[in-house]
Amino acid sequence: MDTDNFAEAEKGIENIGRIQRDLTGIGTSQTVMKKGEELREKLDLLKRLTAVAKHDPKYGQAYTA
Repeated sequence: MDTDNFAEAEKGIENIGRIQRDLTGIGTSQTVMKKGEELREKLDLLKRLTAVAKHDPKYGQAYTA
């Protein structure tokens, strides 16, 4: 996964969420659930940073770095 590609990261998170939901009936480990939550939090932060960077140039560098 290219760390600079937001769309690819978002698709990866969606896939992880789908897999996690599929495994729920089988029994998902706490480690998997915790890692999924961490990834969702990071994606949420990236989405917010993207939105802010579009409106304020000083945040653009943080988004692209």
